[in-house]
Amino acid sequence: MKVTAFQARKARGNNMPSRPELARVLLLAALLGLAACGQEDAAPGPSSAPAPSNASAPSNQETAADATVPGAAGSRGAAQTVVAPVGEGAAPPPVPVAAPPGGGTPASGAPAPGLPGQLDSLTSVPDKDAAVFSPEPEFDFGEVIQGEKREHTFTVGNRGAIDHTIRAVNSTCGCFVAEVTAPDGRAIDPRKHPPSTDMMTLKPGEEAKVRIELNSFGQRVGKLQKQIIVISSDNRQPALRLTLSMTIAAGVQVEPNPLQFGEVLRGQTKTERGWIKLKQFTDLEITGWVEKPEFFEVKAEKGQAPDGSPAIALDVTLLPNAPVGYIAPALIAKTNNSRLQQVQVQLYANVKSQVVFSTGNQINNERIDFGVIPFGESCTRCVEITNASAEEPYVVEGVEVESIYREQVKVVVEELERGMRYKITLTTDPSLSARFFRGILKVKAKHVDTPEKQIHFMGWVKKS
Repeated sequence: MKVTAFQARKARGNNMPSRPELARVLLLAALLGLAACGQEDAAPGPSSAPAPSNASAPSNQETAADATVPGAAGSRGAAQTVVAPVGEGAAPPPVPVAAPPGGGTPASGAPAPGLPGQLDSLTSVPDKDAAVFSPEPEFDFGEVIQGEKREHTFTVGNRGAIDHTIRAVNSTCGCFVAEVTAPDGRAIDPRKHPPSTDMMTLKPGEEAKVRIELNSFGQRVGKLQKQIIVISSDNRQPALRLTLSMTIAAGVQVEPNPLQFGEVLRGQTKTERGWIKLKQFTDLEITGWVEKPEFFEVKAEKGQAPDGSPAIALDVTLLPNAPVGYIAPALIAKTNNSRLQQVQVQLYANVKSQVVFSTGNQINNERIDFGVIPFGESCTRCVEITNASAEEPYVVEGVEVESIYREQVKVVVEELERGMRYKITLTTDPSLSARFFRGILKVKAKHVDTPEKQIHFMGWVKKS
């Protein structure tokens, strides 16, 4: 039943309160009506007293609502819609939707809440009468050694009277992976499940399992909490939060991490030393390698770090066959410790080609900047090519300009020492009139590392 502002004013008589006061009163009436509906819909527990045979006596919520807003008769099992005046900062009260017994989707077909923007408000206070629930929604791993892997399985069941669907299982951290097992035994990976379809249906009394695999590598030392959020069709609690707690402790400490090699010319070797400091596990030993990059050699030896603490020294060597470019692989060692089975060391190197291109640009040595050219004048820029390895000669086979102004940019290649040194000259034509021009100089050569090199160029033409 709707109670308009006019009806409320007529019922109160001439002593009419201000609009903000009336809005607050009507909002309170709506909330009390919602509470009454919630009590009606909740399933009675085993210790609940039977309902009285005389159903004519109104509930406390209905009495309070009717006393607050005269003329607003509280209907049982249905939500009240109150139209409040909007103005002077007063917001209209929400329109609640009553749920059927068992926490199902409203009969009107309105979708259950639980959209991404509502998760915080919907999961902040668990509903003890929700149909989709977990008997133990919180689990504490206790102390977890940094790098240790743990597992735990949550149970999610349906204690309602109707079927409910599990729509999605979302994690709040990439440090763990969830796997869901349906009542029929199907294993579902939530990351690969299409979001447009439901994951499964839970009939009354059925249960699903949510298995968590935790990898604590890279997690900060201290107390942490992670969550898994189960999205369902339960209108009472559409987003069920499963909480994992832990205290991360450092079993070992890798220094430095990452292990930096800096810039290395291809074909050269370079060795860097790192330390695995043994904090809690002084008897830890490396028994093998779970993952060892093919461009590196590693030697491990137990001893003492520079600060005197017990440690394992790692001598990592970058091999000559490392390819040109940035390399950032992970070195993962296998240990003899049951709690800390793996130790990971990040490696970083920038392998440079032995062929060096120099344009004289102080900002970017591999970019040609013509600057500002007065109209009617020409401008020349040079690219010098130097090869550091006589065993792998660099032989220029051709050059090409890729630009809409290529007819106005002349290119000349000069061989200073075959296979070792070249000089390429770019000269703009005085007829170039574009206010701004740019392009790419492509140098094609016979070489194992750099068969083609692209050098960008740009400039401006100033007209007086």
